Amino acid sequence: MTGLAITARGEQSVAASANDSPSQGLLRRADLLAKLDTALTRKVTIISAPPGSGKTSLLRTWSESAAEDVGVAFVSVQRDQRDAQQFWLAVREAIHRSTDKTPEHQTPAPPFDGEAEVARIVSELAEQSGPVVLIIDDLHELHSDDALRGLERLVADMPSSTQAVLSTRRDPRLRLNRLRLAGEVAELRADDLRFSEQETRDVLAGSGISLSDAGAGALHQRAEGWQPGSA
Repeated sequence: MTGLAITARGEQSVAASANDSPSQGLLRRADLLAKLDTALTRKVTIISAPPGSGKTSLLRTWSESAAEDVGVAFVSVQRDQRDAQQFWLAVREAIHRSTDKTPEHQTPAPPFDGEAEVARIVSELAEQSGPVVLIIDDLHELHSDDALRGLERLVADMPSSTQAVLSTRRDPRLRLNRLRLAGEVAELRADDLRFSEQETRDVLAGSGISLSDAGAGALHQRAEGWQPGSA
Protein backbone atom coordinates (compact mmCIF):
# COMPACT_ATOMS: atom_id res chain seq x y z
CA MET A 1 0.00 0.00 0.00
CA THR A 2 2.27 2.78 -1.24
CA GLY A 3 1.44 6.31 -0.16
CA LEU A 4 -0.94 5.05 2.49
CA ALA A 5 -3.09 7.60 4.31
CA ILE A 6 -4.97 6.56 7.41
CA THR A 7 -7.68 7.61 9.81
CA ALA A 8 -7.90 7.24 13.57
CA ARG A 9 -11.62 6.60 13.70
CA GLY A 10 -11.00 3.05 14.92
CA GLU A 11 -8.99 4.00 17.99
CA GLN A 12 -9.75 1.87 21.02
CA SER A 13 -7.86 1.68 24.30
CA VAL A 14 -7.61 -1.51 26.30
CA ALA A 15 -8.21 0.70 29.33
CA ALA A 16 -10.90 3.26 28.51
CA SER A 17 -9.75 6.85 28.90
CA ALA A 18 -11.48 10.18 28.45
CA ASN A 19 -8.31 11.66 27.01
CA ASP A 20 -7.69 9.32 24.08
CA SER A 21 -8.76 11.71 21.31
CA PRO A 22 -6.10 12.34 18.64
CA SER A 23 -3.54 14.95 19.65
CA GLN A 24 -3.84 18.39 18.15
CA GLY A 25 -1.07 20.62 16.84
CA LEU A 26 1.64 17.96 16.71
CA LEU A 27 4.69 18.71 14.61
CA ARG A 28 4.33 17.20 11.16
CA ARG A 29 7.62 15.45 10.45
CA ALA A 30 7.36 14.98 6.71
CA ASP A 31 10.45 12.79 6.31
CA LEU A 32 9.47 10.50 9.18
CA LEU A 33 5.87 10.29 8.02
CA ALA A 34 7.16 9.29 4.59
CA LYS A 35 9.27 6.53 6.20
CA LEU A 36 6.16 5.26 7.93
CA ASP A 37 4.23 5.27 4.65
CA THR A 38 7.00 3.24 3.04
CA ALA A 39 7.09 0.82 5.97
CA LEU A 40 3.40 0.07 5.47
CA THR A 41 4.22 -1.72 2.23
CA ARG A 42 5.30 -4.56 4.55
CA LYS A 43 2.98 -6.78 6.56
CA VAL A 44 4.38 -5.74 9.95
CA THR A 45 6.02 -2.49 11.03
CA ILE A 46 7.82 -2.36 14.38
CA ILE A 47 8.49 1.03 15.98
CA SER A 48 10.93 0.31 18.79
CA ALA A 49 12.45 3.22 20.75
CA PRO A 50 12.79 4.37 24.37
CA PRO A 51 10.29 6.59 26.21
CA GLY A 52 10.39 10.22 25.12
CA SER A 53 11.16 9.39 21.50
CA GLY A 54 7.75 10.43 20.16
CA LYS A 55 6.29 7.09 19.06
CA THR A 56 2.71 7.81 20.06
CA SER A 57 2.90 11.40 18.83
CA LEU A 58 4.15 10.15 15.47
CA LEU A 59 1.28 7.68 15.12
CA ARG A 60 -1.30 10.28 16.10
CA THR A 61 0.12 12.85 13.69
CA TRP A 62 0.11 10.23 10.95
CA SER A 63 -3.47 9.32 11.76
CA GLU A 64 -4.65 12.91 11.57
CA SER A 65 -3.56 13.20 7.93
CA ALA A 66 -6.05 10.52 7.10
CA ALA A 67 -8.11 9.52 4.12
CA GLU A 68 -11.43 7.79 4.61
CA ASP A 69 -10.77 4.68 2.54
CA VAL A 70 -8.52 2.90 5.05
CA GLY A 71 -9.79 1.54 8.34
CA VAL A 72 -7.43 2.01 11.27
CA ALA A 73 -7.85 0.02 14.47
CA PHE A 74 -5.82 1.80 17.17
CA VAL A 75 -5.28 -0.11 20.42
CA SER A 76 -3.40 1.40 23.35
CA VAL A 77 -2.30 -1.36 25.74
CA GLN A 78 -2.95 -0.42 29.33
CA ARG A 79 -0.16 -0.39 31.88
CA ASP A 80 0.98 -3.87 32.99
CA GLN A 81 -1.71 -5.64 30.97
CA ARG A 82 -1.87 -9.33 31.90
CA ASP A 83 -5.41 -10.18 30.82
CA ALA A 84 -5.43 -11.84 27.39
CA GLN A 85 -9.21 -11.70 27.11
CA GLN A 86 -9.31 -7.97 27.80
CA PHE A 87 -6.60 -7.37 25.21
CA TRP A 88 -8.35 -9.34 22.46
CA LEU A 89 -11.75 -7.83 23.18
CA ALA A 90 -10.18 -4.39 22.76
CA VAL A 91 -8.54 -5.42 19.48
CA ARG A 92 -11.82 -6.72 18.15
CA GLU A 93 -13.74 -3.64 19.24
CA ALA A 94 -11.14 -1.39 17.61
CA ILE A 95 -11.51 -3.29 14.33
CA HIS A 96 -15.29 -2.96 14.48
CA ARG A 97 -15.01 0.77 15.14
CA SER A 98 -12.48 1.27 12.35
CA THR A 99 -14.77 -0.31 9.79
CA ASP A 100 -18.02 1.10 11.21
CA LYS A 101 -19.16 -2.44 11.77
CA THR A 102 -21.12 -3.82 14.72
CA PRO A 103 -21.84 -7.50 15.31
CA GLU A 104 -25.09 -8.55 13.66
CA HIS A 105 -26.23 -10.68 16.58
CA GLN A 106 -25.59 -10.08 20.26
CA THR A 107 -25.27 -13.45 21.96
CA PRO A 108 -23.94 -14.41 25.39
CA ALA A 109 -20.15 -14.62 25.32
CA PRO A 110 -18.86 -18.22 25.36
CA PRO A 111 -15.95 -19.17 27.61
CA PHE A 112 -12.92 -17.29 26.32
CA ASP A 113 -10.68 -19.24 23.92
CA GLY A 114 -7.62 -17.31 22.76
CA GLU A 115 -6.99 -19.40 19.64
CA ALA A 116 -10.63 -19.17 18.58
CA GLU A 117 -10.61 -15.41 19.19
CA VAL A 118 -7.55 -14.92 16.95
CA ALA A 119 -9.15 -17.05 14.22
CA ARG A 120 -12.33 -14.98 14.50
CA ILE A 121 -10.37 -11.72 14.15
CA VAL A 122 -8.50 -13.04 11.08
CA SER A 123 -11.81 -14.04 9.52
CA GLU A 124 -13.35 -10.63 10.18
CA LEU A 125 -10.33 -8.86 8.68
CA ALA A 126 -10.60 -11.01 5.57
CA GLU A 127 -14.24 -9.95 5.17
CA GLN A 128 -13.44 -6.23 5.04
CA SER A 129 -13.99 -4.53 1.71
CA GLY A 130 -10.97 -2.23 2.08
CA PRO A 131 -7.52 -2.23 3.70
CA VAL A 132 -7.17 -2.18 7.49
CA VAL A 133 -4.21 -1.03 9.58
CA LEU A 134 -4.01 -2.46 13.10
CA ILE A 135 -1.90 -0.22 15.37
CA ILE A 136 -0.95 -1.58 18.78
CA ASP A 137 0.69 1.13 20.87
CA ASP A 138 2.63 0.48 24.11
CA LEU A 139 3.04 -3.19 23.27
CA HIS A 140 5.77 -3.41 25.94
CA GLU A 141 2.96 -3.26 28.52
CA LEU A 142 1.46 -6.55 27.32
CA HIS A 143 2.67 -9.21 29.78
CA SER A 144 0.36 -12.08 28.87
CA ASP A 145 2.24 -14.93 27.22
CA ASP A 146 -1.04 -16.24 25.79
CA ALA A 147 -1.83 -12.87 24.22
CA LEU A 148 1.68 -12.56 22.77
CA ARG A 149 1.48 -16.04 21.24
CA GLY A 150 -1.88 -15.11 19.79
CA LEU A 151 -0.43 -11.92 18.36
CA GLU A 152 2.25 -13.98 16.61
CA ARG A 153 -0.48 -16.05 14.98
CA LEU A 154 -2.50 -12.98 14.07
CA VAL A 155 0.30 -11.17 12.23
CA ALA A 156 1.29 -14.39 10.48
CA ASP A 157 -2.27 -15.17 9.33
CA MET A 158 -3.60 -11.68 8.56
CA PRO A 159 -4.95 -11.23 5.03
CA SER A 160 -2.81 -9.25 2.59
CA SER A 161 -5.20 -6.31 2.95
CA THR A 162 -4.20 -5.86 6.61
CA GLN A 163 -0.99 -4.37 7.99
CA ALA A 164 0.09 -4.25 11.63
CA VAL A 165 2.07 -1.50 13.36
CA LEU A 166 3.57 -2.52 16.71
CA SER A 167 4.88 0.39 18.80
CA THR A 168 6.99 -0.48 21.84
CA ARG A 169 9.79 0.72 24.11
CA ARG A 170 11.76 -2.47 23.51
CA ASP A 171 11.77 -5.22 20.92
CA PRO A 172 8.61 -7.31 21.29
CA ARG A 173 8.81 -10.92 22.43
CA LEU A 174 7.42 -12.17 19.16
CA ARG A 175 8.84 -14.81 16.84
CA LEU A 176 8.77 -13.10 13.48
CA ASN A 177 11.61 -14.99 11.79
CA ARG A 178 9.51 -16.31 8.90
CA LEU A 179 8.11 -12.87 8.17
CA ARG A 180 11.59 -11.33 8.37
CA LEU A 181 12.98 -13.89 5.94
CA ALA A 182 10.11 -13.11 3.59
CA GLY A 183 10.95 -9.40 3.76
CA GLU A 184 7.62 -8.60 5.43
CA VAL A 185 8.94 -6.77 8.52
CA ALA A 186 9.89 -3.08 8.51
CA GLU A 187 11.48 -1.37 11.51
CA LEU A 188 11.80 2.19 12.77
CA ARG A 189 14.20 2.63 15.66
CA ALA A 190 15.49 5.36 17.95
CA ASP A 191 17.82 6.88 15.37
CA ASP A 192 14.93 7.16 12.90
CA LEU A 193 12.80 9.05 15.43
CA ARG A 194 15.41 11.55 16.64
CA PHE A 195 14.53 15.17 15.91
CA SER A 196 16.77 17.21 13.66
CA GLU A 197 17.95 20.54 15.04
CA GLN A 198 15.48 22.33 12.77
CA GLU A 199 12.63 20.18 14.07
CA THR A 200 13.64 21.06 17.64
CA ARG A 201 13.44 24.74 16.66
CA ASP A 202 10.01 24.13 15.14
CA VAL A 203 8.79 22.48 18.35
CA LEU A 204 10.03 25.40 20.42
CA ALA A 205 8.42 27.92 18.09
CA GLY A 206 5.14 26.00 18.14
CA SER A 207 5.22 26.05 21.96
CA GLY A 208 5.81 29.79 22.04
CA ILE A 209 9.33 29.40 23.44
CA SER A 210 11.83 31.92 22.13
CA LEU A 211 15.49 30.94 22.23
CA SER A 212 18.51 32.20 20.37
CA ASP A 213 20.00 30.00 17.65
CA ALA A 214 22.79 29.05 20.05
CA GLY A 215 20.30 28.29 22.84
CA ALA A 216 18.11 26.14 20.60
CA GLY A 217 21.17 24.27 19.35
CA ALA A 218 22.39 23.64 22.90
CA LEU A 219 18.95 22.36 23.94
CA HIS A 220 18.88 20.01 20.95
CA GLN A 221 22.25 18.58 21.93
CA ARG A 222 21.27 18.14 25.59
CA ALA A 223 18.03 16.42 24.61
CA GLU A 224 19.97 14.19 22.17
CA GLY A 225 17.29 14.66 19.55
CA TRP A 226 14.32 13.71 21.71
CA GLN A 227 11.19 15.75 22.16
CA PRO A 228 10.44 16.28 25.87
CA GLY A 229 7.10 14.83 26.94
CA SER A 230 6.74 12.35 24.06
CA ALA A 231 5.93 8.70 24.70
